[in-house]
Amino acid sequence: MNNKQLLELLKTDVEKFNQYRKEYPKQRIDLFGVDLRGVDLIGADLRGVDLTRANLDGANMAFMQALSNDKEMILRAMRINWYKE
Repeated sequence: MNNKQLLELLKTDVEKFNQYRKEYPKQRIDLFGVDLRGVDLIGADLRGVDLTRANLDGANMAFMQALSNDKEMILRAMRINWYKE
């Protein structure tokens, strides 16, 4: 799947998104600058996903609990969430 397809999958079915990640663990996912406003990301496996400049305003960020050992990811997500154009 390309990044656009993976974005739509993430927005509509986190479980299938995670299954895809398990099947293709080496695929680099680039969601640079995407709009995830208000998206429910609970349980989403976003480890290693490039979310630079993504709009996460109002997104459910509970996924960060599952990644609490990935401090770099948490810090990146916090910076992304605060980004304002």
